[in-house]
Amino acid sequence: MLGFSCGNDYPVFELDFGRVGIHICYDKCCRRRLLECSTLKPQKKKVGISGRNGTLVKNFITKCTAISKTENVLIYRTLCQQKVVIKMDIDKKYELLKQQLREMGASIVAYSGGVDSAFLLWAAVDTLGADNVIACTAKSHMMPQSQLDRAVRIAESIGVKMETVEPDYFSDPDFTANKADRCFHCKSHLFNTLKKIAAEKGYDNVLVGSNFDDKGDFRPGNRAAEVLGVKAPMMQAQLSKNDIRELSRRAGLETADMPASPCLASRISYGENVSPEKLSQIEQAEEFLRALGLVEFRVRHHGQLARIEVHPEQFKMIIDEPNRSKIIETLQTLGFGFVTMDLKGFRSGALNEMLSEQEKTNALKK
Repeated sequence: MLGFSCGNDYPVFELDFGRVGIHICYDKCCRRRLLECSTLKPQKKKVGISGRNGTLVKNFITKCTAISKTENVLIYRTLCQQKVVIKMDIDKKYELLKQQLREMGASIVAYSGGVDSAFLLWAAVDTLGADNVIACTAKSHMMPQSQLDRAVRIAESIGVKMETVEPDYFSDPDFTANKADRCFHCKSHLFNTLKKIAAEKGYDNVLVGSNFDDKGDFRPGNRAAEVLGVKAPMMQAQLSKNDIRELSRRAGLETADMPASPCLASRISYGENVSPEKLSQIEQAEEFLRALGLVEFRVRHHGQLARIEVHPEQFKMIIDEPNRSKIIETLQTLGFGFVTMDLKGFRSGALNEMLSEQEKTNALKK
């Protein structure tokens, strides 16, 4: 047992799947139904549930819907509308990740040097050995040079081979149009490139560092991974961002407490074309603000207008002199006609606030 009780009158069971134990409970009417979720794949594998009544239930599967989650507790609703509670601690999740990596075999990791992909790369090397893993990084205007330099340094510290690829993003009008599905087209180019490399080198899979929190976010890039058969083992192991940061600390990775840093194209307002020139403006503006001491922030590109997002407690760093005048001068030199600060402060994915639910739904229908 994992020592978890859901605090209700439902019978409590322990499910063993491979080397991973998952502690669940469910109503009596669900006793002939087995939860199917990412932790229980492959679906055809026989599994069993041992209950305190000593019975063993085998081989039933039902689709379930996640209705809420906390850090390590998931609540699902079965087809018969009963709640199922699952708990896995961080060590169990990591064991599940390693089990999946072993099953996936020699793999190419889509690697950016960020929190998620750096840990996935480390875990893949830890599990499969450096000879069975290649880190592949997209070198383009969408990745700041400082981030590329860090990615190279981290890969070297892990002791794994790193290769750079240069997908031809800007020849694709579906990408440069910068609609709600931009990330789908971007990732499709990258994943197709990596799948070709995997085939040429005889590697079994391409892996991406999506985490479990991404399931509840607007992520067209994850849809591209699904369409193209790119694996997301950390998502399937239910590793959250906080889990990955904690495991990264244990591994001694410098990315453990590093702020998230999505690609520079995510700073450009939807409907504004993506171009190398705009991406260069953003990169230089953010490097300048970083030199002033800011850590977690964004420069959003709205044509002639630059909108700076920082945490409210750092507003004074922006508006007090001499920083205010320096910021205005530098960003106008880069080509921005207007320089503003967003009073709502920093929030990840702020440009998605502009999208309607229908636009989001359409972007995920690819």
